Amino acid sequence: MKIDNNPKKYTDPKNKQSKAQQGIHVGGRLIPYTWLIGIGGVIVMVVLFAGVMGTLGDESDASTEPDIEEVADIDEIAGTDEEPEVEEDVEKADRMWDNYIDESAADSPDENATEDEGSSDETEETPDDTEVDVSSNVANDEEMVAVIKDFLTAYQIYGPADTAQEQYDRIYPYVTEELANTLVPNRGTHEAGPSIDVTHELVDVSVDAREGVDNDYVATIVYTREAMNESLKYTDVYTIRTEGDRVSSANIRSSTWE
Repeated sequence: MKIDNNPKKYTDPKNKQSKAQQGIHVGGRLIPYTWLIGIGGVIVMVVLFAGVMGTLGDESDASTEPDIEEVADIDEIAGTDEEPEVEEDVEKADRMWDNYIDESAADSPDENATEDEGSSDETEETPDDTEVDVSSNVANDEEMVAVIKDFLTAYQIYGPADTAQEQYDRIYPYVTEELANTLVPNRGTHEAGPSIDVTHELVDVSVDAREGVDNDYVATIVYTREAMNESLKYTDVYTIRTEGDRVSSANIRSSTWE
């Protein structure tokens, strides 16, 4: 092989022009450097392509094909006896779940029925209690008003033959003993009769509870008083206080006549 770096002229058959070319002489033939560069580039490309394909092939094989030894190791560790045990555990769990569902289904109606009964009882009891309380309060108020009216009538309305003891006996069922002794202090078996005949007749009596004050009432009694053929109409206003089911205090606030 002879390397000739001296330019030589040759005639290009296409353009009929002489050009100088450099190259390598192999076997008496001139191989230009441009040919060598092109052939070398092709070789390099082939080598690179082969290397890339080989690398991709190794990675795909490693990723797709499982390691036989690892699979074998997993099988050895797991053992062949575990599969039946797992199946048995699953069957036991299923049976336990079925039993639980059956028991809960059997118990739920009773619980619901009990709750419904309890709620219905509560709803029925609440209105009954409320009604009893309201009616009892109203009854007590009405009863107290009736007691006060009976007391004022027994105390204020009397005839000419009535004695102090008789007046005391009339008011005693409606007032405390202390109040009875205060209202009718002078009484006895040998008391003198009235000097003139006086007769009282009831016209009207009303009782109102004082707003915001417990056991306090305002009572008004209207009556006529006749003596010596003369008659006057009286209107007495009392402040009444009660204790239990009796009148414990009775104070006159005003008395007018016409």
